[in-house]
Amino acid sequence: MKRKEDSRVIKTRASLRRALFELLSEKSYDNVTVNEICDKAGIRRATFYKHFADKNAFLFSVVHDLRSDFDRTVWGKDSPEHTKDYYIRYAEVMVHFLIHHNNIAQCVLKSSCGINIIGMLMHQNNIDTQSKLKLSIADGMQLNTSISSMSTMLIGGIAFMITDWFIDDKGQSAEQLIQDIKYMIGRLLD
Repeated sequence: MKRKEDSRVIKTRASLRRALFELLSEKSYDNVTVNEICDKAGIRRATFYKHFADKNAFLFSVVHDLRSDFDRTVWGKDSPEHTKDYYIRYAEVMVHFLIHHNNIAQCVLKSSCGINIIGMLMHQNNIDTQSKLKLSIADGMQLNTSISSMSTMLIGGIAFMITDWFIDDKGQSAEQLIQDIKYMIGRLLD
């Protein structure tokens, strides 16, 4: 049984998260200090360190929470059953999620730990994707390659396309990017 988190802990984490987001609208992640986060949140440093080993551990916790929010959107009740439709929805939600969280996403992806966060997210996405592919195969979908290879191609390709678009805006609209991803997914999963 999952233990319910203490309301004080929930409020503390929410205050720290809001403080980080505010600071990231002013400066880069690498220039934000634990003292600044704590001051803005109205939380003592000792309380911060009771919950997190350091600033990066806190950031990973924030990213984990954002990913959980993202998962609820993608894997929700209205999630498409067919794998191809699911990945198209996944790409659309990811693009809009990044647009909605533009400031923090830009600051984090361009920070010294950005590559580690991308790796963490891709690893979890790969696990989720393999699970979804197994379910689709059980429902009759056929792959011309292994589940692992298809998952790696889908996650890596989609992640790189979106990250490249997001960090190095090349003038392509979000809708154009989504159309390109839809085309690629269609080619891979048809």
